[in-house]
Amino acid sequence: MGSLKHVIVDPNTKEVADVVLEQSGIMGRDVVVPIGAVNKAGRESVELALDKEQARALPDFILTKYETPPPDLVSAYPWATGALIAQGMAPVGAAAGLESIAFAPIVDTTEQIPPGDVDLSPGTEVWATDGKIGSIRDVIVDEETRRIRGFVVEKGFLLHTDTEVSLDQVAQIAKDRVTLKDSKADLHPVS
Repeated sequence: MGSLKHVIVDPNTKEVADVVLEQSGIMGRDVVVPIGAVNKAGRESVELALDKEQARALPDFILTKYETPPPDLVSAYPWATGALIAQGMAPVGAAAGLESIAFAPIVDTTEQIPPGDVDLSPGTEVWATDGKIGSIRDVIVDEETRRIRGFVVEKGFLLHTDTEVSLDQVAQIAKDRVTLKDSKADLHPVS
């Protein structure tokens, strides 16, 4: 089906709610897959319990999309009609009564993550009690319970070392970071 791109987690229960797959092919797209539709997931591939039609019907995972301004926006500026308002742009500057003229896209940020859940994707920062230690490279999930068992944290800029962190070492999972109960000295690289 594709490769695993994000893991969506309930930070309270530590259960995986959804995964985001990057579909392969020319018209590949990122899709949200409920965890119940996943048979098996590994670093290289994900096996789904869906047929091709069901897989095609999965929703796209889009964090930011551009919206065309509502029709009443143009009527609020009757002098700014026609070619002055480009599709997907809102008047700013002189068009909005200020000094310079410009147009800005209307951005609607859509989080396709259920409220309260967190996206644990590669690059999510991991902090010990005494500072940042690195970022998540992999999420380790128990296949039977579908609960997170831990993370592989990548440390270093040029010379990377991996540290496996168990869920018991995690104090908090938040939107922008995972915070550990341990100090940097308490963590040991994977051999």
